[in-house]
Amino acid sequence: MIKHQFVSAKDDGADESVVRPSDWNADHVDDTPQVSGDEKTAGTETEIRTFSPDDVKDMIATHGGWTLIGHLDKDAGAGASFSFSSIPSTYRHLKILIGFRGTNGTTQVLNMRLNGDTGNNYYYRVWNRFGTVSATTSAMRVGNVPGSGHTANSINVAEITIWNYKNTNWMKDVESREMSLVDDTLNEHQGRWNSVDAIDEILLYPAADNFDQYSYADLYGIL
Repeated sequence: MIKHQFVSAKDDGADESVVRPSDWNADHVDDTPQVSGDEKTAGTETEIRTFSPDDVKDMIATHGGWTLIGHLDKDAGAGASFSFSSIPSTYRHLKILIGFRGTNGTTQVLNMRLNGDTGNNYYYRVWNRFGTVSATTSAMRVGNVPGSGHTANSINVAEITIWNYKNTNWMKDVESREMSLVDDTLNEHQGRWNSVDAIDEILLYPAADNFDQYSYADLYGIL
């Protein structure tokens, strides 16, 4: 607590609207308990704690931070898909950040399959400025892959969230938010995999042809 060093015993008088400060410019005293690390002082109202950079990293990792599980890219050349396998079950949710472009001449759907399931066990719905689209199919739509006929050096980017991926009581819900400056749209994709299996494999691929060179995908785990 920071308080004035001098306290006057003189009353303010009958008129409470008149304030008569004493030694108003005297030095102030800070008697706040100084506490560092994990130490605490019993009975105090204020606690000051100091943390090292390593402490902060540990707190982020323990309380909801993102941990990079894997990075994939097509820097060496175009390729058919991104595949993450042997995904650890040490997180609550999964997040994919992906930037992509295709080798096909026109826009293609970005598909996702989980655990190698090729059956008609995926449902999705898409919202954008053109309206809505929904279907039950053998792969979940999570984006639109711009083709080689679009503006050179432009890509689409998306943030894909897979909720409660290791929970074996619920079907798996997916959300993909995609920014497409190529098509001048913001696309909201929501979907469900009709399975209660824990997810340990993710496959992302264009409906036709390949991801173009320099496309990338990063998989994160969220505690």
